[in-house]
Amino acid sequence: MRVFVAAVVAVVVALVATACGPGTPRGAGASEEGVCVSGKYWRGGAPSAEMHPGGDCIGCHARSGGSAPSFVIAGTVYPNLDAPMDCDGVAGATVTLTDAAGKVWGLYTNEAGNFALAAKDAPDFVFPFRAQITYQGQTNEMDPAQGNGSCNACHTLDGENGAPGRAVIAGGEVRLGG
Repeated sequence: MRVFVAAVVAVVVALVATACGPGTPRGAGASEEGVCVSGKYWRGGAPSAEMHPGGDCIGCHARSGGSAPSFVIAGTVYPNLDAPMDCDGVAGATVTLTDAAGKVWGLYTNEAGNFALAAKDAPDFVFPFRAQITYQGQTNEMDPAQGNGSCNACHTLDGENGAPGRAVIAGGEVRLGG
């Protein structure tokens, strides 16, 4: 029985590692998967706040079995809608979230363009929420309010659930949509 349990655990760990594992090194510029405007890609390595830009942060962390931090909201901000997976987004943007209770949460994108609101820092966060991205004095507001905090689950390369593609800064290709 212990051997069976160990084998099942090994398979689950392998599946999570495949889904959330290190990035695939690629060159800069155009690819069949989109255009990486920054020309920089996450290339794997130790887990960090800059890992897997464009990936489903919340989904991946949920599959970690508790070894990764839990997020209420997480995503990546890009200058273009069609940025490929693991391409660095926009650093230094402000992501402002307003929850259903009217509480405002301010987040900043890191060097990879990632942002996250940790569950431990927002135990009283109330869905649905509104989001806006401010960068270099311009603001891009998301409408309507959203009930899913896993931004990159919808803001994918091709867009899911009505999203036009990646979450983008104002002056990017289009305004945020939901």
